[in-house]
Amino acid sequence: MPDGKLFLIDCRSQNGTSLVSGGKVQPVRQEFLSPTDNVQFGDAIISVKEILEGIKLKFQALNVHPVPVIPGEPDQSAKPWVHGTRLIRCSCGAVKMKGVKCKECGR
Repeated sequence: MPDGKLFLIDCRSQNGTSLVSGGKVQPVRQEFLSPTDNVQFGDAIISVKEILEGIKLKFQALNVHPVPVIPGEPDQSAKPWVHGTRLIRCSCGAVKMKGVKCKECGR
């Protein structure tokens, strides 16, 4: 987000996603997080600041916009929080975006 916040959605993950703040752990289903927050994915805790920096570095290196355009789906670049990208598990076991070829097996 331009204001430095991250919109995080837990899509019913098996281990859950939680906000860790002030010693309290609160489950996250859908939440705006600031760079000063920490997020727990299963047993791993990472700061939102590190997530945002990683996203920025990845997409600068690739020279692409971080919101993918999926054929047949509305353009998500204007309001990415309105239409989230749907992730599915490929038959090979890898996670991929719906409607996009799997990078692992090519299906």
